[in-house]
Amino acid sequence: MKLILVYEDIICDGKAGCRRHKLTGKKYFGGLYEGSERNEDLWLEVQQYIYDHYDTDCLENVYIAGDGAPWITAGCHVLEKSKFVLDKFHLGKYINKATSHLLDSQEDAKELIYEAINNRDMGEVKRLLQKCSASAEAEGKKNEIHECIRYITNNWLGIMVRIDDGGAVWGCSAEGQISHVLSARESSRPMGWSKTGVHKMTQLRIETRNGTSLIDLMEYQQKQKKKKMQIEQQDKLVREVKRKHSLSQEEVVRKEIPGLERKGMYWMRDLIYKRGTTA
Repeated sequence: MKLILVYEDIICDGKAGCRRHKLTGKKYFGGLYEGSERNEDLWLEVQQYIYDHYDTDCLENVYIAGDGAPWITAGCHVLEKSKFVLDKFHLGKYINKATSHLLDSQEDAKELIYEAINNRDMGEVKRLLQKCSASAEAEGKKNEIHECIRYITNNWLGIMVRIDDGGAVWGCSAEGQISHVLSARESSRPMGWSKTGVHKMTQLRIETRNGTSLIDLMEYQQKQKKKKMQIEQQDKLVREVKRKHSLSQEEVVRKEIPGLERKGMYWMRDLIYKRGTTA
C-alpha cells in the first residue's frame, strides 16, 4: 500500500518548549496502485495538485523524502523540480543494525560513519563498514553489514541532498503517517483484505484525513452511481435505436403493423411497397 503526504512546512505547535511540531498545508494521496503505470498515475495526481494549488514558477524545489523504494524514487521522473531525500530514520536503522555487535564501541563506530557521511566521503563509509564486518563472527551479521553498504551506496545521492540542501534537513514523518493513517485500521490487528477492499479503505482513510465529510462523500458516491446508471440506460437506448435503424424498411413495417402478411392485406402491402399499377 502506498501513501504520499504533501506538506509545506514543519512548525512549532505554539506551546512552551516546542516539543511537538505540526505540518502545514497537508494533502494525502495513496492506494494500491500496482505496477509502474499505475504508480505513475499516483504521482501524476500529486503533480496535478501542485499545479492547481501553487505557483510553480515560484516553486524552487519539491523534496521527495522516503526510504528509497523504487516506487518513491520514481516520483522524481514525474514531479517537476523534485529531488529525492533519503529518510534519516531508515539510514539510521541500517547503520544501527550494522554496528549492533560492537557493544560498547557501537556509538564510537556510528560517530565515525556519520562523520564520513557528512564529509561526503563514501569510500571512507565503506571502509568503516567493512571493518565492522571483519569484526563480526556471525554470518547473519556480516550479511546485515553488506546490506547496509549496498543501501547507502544505492541512496548516496539522496543522502547528499539532505546534507547539501537547506530544505532537506527537515524530518520525514512517513513512518508516523503510515501508522496513523493506514496501519491503525488495516494491519494493527490480524485481518485479511482483498486488493479492491484495501485500496478502497485506504482511499476512504485518506479522504477523511483530507477533511472530506463522510456524509458528503456518500452523497457524491450515490450521485456518481446514479449518473453511471443513467449513462448505461442511455447507451442501451442508443444501441436499440441503432439496431432498429439497421433493419430494412420492410422489416420495420412488418414489426409495426401486425398481420400485414395476411391474404386480405394485399392492398396495404401494395400501397406500402408501391407495387401494382398506377393511373
